[in-house]
Amino acid sequence: MLTDVKSGLISSYSRSWAMLSSDTVSSFKPMDDVACAQMSNYADAMETQVTAVHKHSKRFIERHRTLAGSMSGFGLSLTQLANCEAEINASLAKSLSTMGMCVDRMSNLYDEQASREGAAFEEPMRDYIRMIGSCKQAVAARATALASVNEAARSLAARRERHEKLRVRSSKDDVVSQAAAEVREAESVHSIAKQEYETVAARVDAEMARFQREKLADFKQMLVGFVTLQLEYSKRIQSAWRDLLPHLEGISDPDVALEPSLDRP
Repeated sequence: MLTDVKSGLISSYSRSWAMLSSDTVSSFKPMDDVACAQMSNYADAMETQVTAVHKHSKRFIERHRTLAGSMSGFGLSLTQLANCEAEINASLAKSLSTMGMCVDRMSNLYDEQASREGAAFEEPMRDYIRMIGSCKQAVAARATALASVNEAARSLAARRERHEKLRVRSSKDDVVSQAAAEVREAESVHSIAKQEYETVAARVDAEMARFQREKLADFKQMLVGFVTLQLEYSKRIQSAWRDLLPHLEGISDPDVALEPSLDRP
């Protein structure tokens, strides 16, 4: 989009109108582009907020990667503790070992979750920051095209005023003819600048409309996907803890387990 917009601004007349005149024309009123200003304000605000969302989502996802590392160390330490207890209390050692393996599996789950979250949310958000930057450049190109139109219109108005004054006051036909030629040149420059602006404005309007449509679909997909991942991995983590609990509740003292039950009177 940006390449196409910028290409519309290239013109062999770009230097001509800039050099035509620096005269002040009190009657000249520049053309406004409210839509362009609104697009610019929207793009600035969106860039700020999407950048903030990307920053904090990255931290959130990084927390899962950190947790994966902590769980891995936790699982290893439980396994090593189980080895220490192997000859003292087989029941405790087995449960510690089981918990160590379970925690290690959960470590892999957190690491997997972080990778999927990054692909489903953090990376697309980063891409959107770049896309918004391209949108801002396109809007800026439209503003530049508008400035070209206004400058060309101001120069044209100044040339017309000068020609009219010379036509009324001057008796030199060559001077009046030269002023008329300058008016025709200014008209040509203004016409080309206006055509370029209209082309750029139409292209930016179409691209911004397409951006809004695609953004809606993309953001919906990102949000739904992210929340779905939270639910999926939350259930898998809860299931792992739940399956582990009976193993831990079955820990027994070997001496107590071998002790015969006493009849009570």
